[in-house]
Amino acid sequence: MNNFLSIYSQLLQNPQSKNQIGKYVYEQGIELYKKSQNIQEKEDILMKLIITYTDNAKLYFMLGELYKKINPIKALTWFKICYQIDPSYKENIIEMVTMLYENGLTKQVFEIINPKKSIYNELMEDSQFLGTYSRCNFQQLYYKNGVPCLLKLIKLSSTKPCKTIQEKETKWSNYHDLGYVYCAMGEIEKSLQYTNKAVELANKFNLSIENKLLSFSNSLCFADFLYSDNENIFKQYLKINDYLPDNPCFHYEGRKKLITNLYENSSNKNELPKKIKIGYLSSDFMYHAIANFIIPILKNHDKTKFEIILYANQMQFDSDIFTSLKPQYHIIKTMSDKDAAMLINKHGIDILFDLNGHTVNNRLGIFTYRPAPIQIAYMGFPNTTGLKSIQYRITDTIVDPPTSKQRYTETLLKLPRCFLLYKSINQSIPIVPRITPTNNIIIGAINKENKNSISALETWKKILKQCPNINIMIKLETFDNNEERMNFYSEKLDTNPERIIIINKLQNEEYNKLFSKIDIMLDTFPYSGTTTTCNALFNSIPLVSLYNENYHAHNVSCSLLINSGLEKLVANTENEYIDIVKYLVSNPWKIDEYKKTIREKFMKLMEPGPFMKEYEGVLLDVYKKHYGIDQ
Repeated sequence: MNNFLSIYSQLLQNPQSKNQIGKYVYEQGIELYKKSQNIQEKEDILMKLIITYTDNAKLYFMLGELYKKINPIKALTWFKICYQIDPSYKENIIEMVTMLYENGLTKQVFEIINPKKSIYNELMEDSQFLGTYSRCNFQQLYYKNGVPCLLKLIKLSSTKPCKTIQEKETKWSNYHDLGYVYCAMGEIEKSLQYTNKAVELANKFNLSIENKLLSFSNSLCFADFLYSDNENIFKQYLKINDYLPDNPCFHYEGRKKLITNLYENSSNKNELPKKIKIGYLSSDFMYHAIANFIIPILKNHDKTKFEIILYANQMQFDSDIFTSLKPQYHIIKTMSDKDAAMLINKHGIDILFDLNGHTVNNRLGIFTYRPAPIQIAYMGFPNTTGLKSIQYRITDTIVDPPTSKQRYTETLLKLPRCFLLYKSINQSIPIVPRITPTNNIIIGAINKENKNSISALETWKKILKQCPNINIMIKLETFDNNEERMNFYSEKLDTNPERIIIINKLQNEEYNKLFSKIDIMLDTFPYSGTTTTCNALFNSIPLVSLYNENYHAHNVSCSLLINSGLEKLVANTENEYIDIVKYLVSNPWKIDEYKKTIREKFMKLMEPGPFMKEYEGVLLDVYKKHYGIDQ
């Protein structure tokens, strides 16, 4: 080090000697850098070299590498300076893009990566870049470029054996993420192909239980977008117990005896001896579709009979959404399943709700410890959990009729009317529907794209053929692939692109305005709308839905319509679905009549008083049954 500093000092005093001794100083500095174990010393060496070799991009890159694990912002600064000096430095671009992605700065990636630059083709042959760049695209909902990148990465890595755990996780992640994206785009068959491969790899590589469950739960979720065989899919759900075996850790005999004694010794047999403690567990206590349905329940619970505690599997509780409620809540995101179960049990919860099912960020593992004596699945997922530890599921007689072939591990608790209570979190005043024109009637298909099944598209194609005076509005889940999706829908619907109105993903205010442009809503199947259906009915837009007794997901809109007194908008066959739409298109006055009356009927159904009486009545019955209380 001393020799290097001595020669370096001579170089500073006599810059003209750079050609004679500069190369030696540079080589000595790099050698010392490699040998040093001290970060400050390493930085000092590089900074000294930079003073002399200001245009040497590699030195800035090395500084970025030095700090990328301990100070990402500092590392990014050096990577960016390197890029300014040499925008074709491939290794630097790859590391810079990775750092931007890992720190949530993906928008900056697209300011750097230009497909027209020659370096782009080189980058597209690098596995690390392909993986990071594809996920940057997905994060910004740019699927047009992201999907080909990930497909290429999967092809490049297909022949390479995975030796390290990181290589195994990367290969699994490629298939898992591509399955997710294909589902978002509505290509469910492809989605399941890649997702099932991810399930296979997670088990083959014996990855963490979290990664195994991510892909397994996705495979169950995505199957609901198809007409799956009820018996086969039920067998798939039962496999959750292989991943999350039942592991009860708590005993309730003492609590049960105490409650029974309190009731028997009470002078007032019309009252329960204590409040029922209810816990709601979810990852979606935030600006999320679930908030439209859980907030009105929380707001209208009878606080004289029930004490409510929320368990939020998220880093922060979105207090703004729940401000008026001032709920009691606990963040459990960083807690293990067992620790969270112990907390819930410590609080003495009588009834614990799961509001996620198999959706992302679920905490089904908590329920396997049975932290509450009564555990119920509700609202967030249209199928069984498959878990032995969850005894009940709340539903109604229309979404789950007695004749249904759909199977559940849970006992169904059926409300006499619709099982949902809705109040919009982003729209307090409905739009004013437009007067329906005789020509250019707009039919809207604005559910998430993954619900636009082949079956639904085939039916919509027939409607477009038989109704020449209509156009169809379709909302995408992306921002970048309008042309590609237009071609896709034009082909699937066998119609001129001029009859298709493509809408990108929208923010709340712009989304609400869509209902002022739509005359008839087309429900999807086999996975119907829920929030979208409620939004349409709130804005008094007629929605046509298709019933199928064997699939809960198929019938949510039907329950909302029938219980609102709008059964004439519910079809039992695809031909009847087409006929209802054709009738409305041929009779614009009927559409306008609906636009004047639907909201009132729907809001009557959504009155919290009657709903809560039914909902809490079911909970009271389950509670009394468990504790042996006969009122």
